[in-house]
Amino acid sequence: MHAIGRKLTAVVLMGFAAAGLSTSTAVADGRAGSSPATVSDEIGGLPNLNGYCREYGWDHSKPLDPGDAYSWVCVVDATGETGVIDMDYACRWHHRAYPNSWASPLNKSDAFSWRCYA
Repeated sequence: MHAIGRKLTAVVLMGFAAAGLSTSTAVADGRAGSSPATVSDEIGGLPNLNGYCREYGWDHSKPLDPGDAYSWVCVVDATGETGVIDMDYACRWHHRAYPNSWASPLNKSDAFSWRCYA
């Protein structure tokens, strides 16, 4: 599928969730998820967010603020467009053997502290 078509398929407007990130208007995967309140077994981190973003037609990933775990976005280099990453779905993409996995940061003030759980 053409990259733009894939991206358009994978993107939705964020509404209230994007209000806190003024440069973000889309979810990189198009699906909203929520993490359970308790931690189960850690299955790993999110070592390839660039690959996750590329899978959905974006160019790369980056945190808008390294001091904010919730600031990760996918980016289109040519336009500067950004889309918020749903970290739960990023966990499922990274750890495909765990289709019900979910994400949680170890420290909400550290963008690089995300871990996946099952």
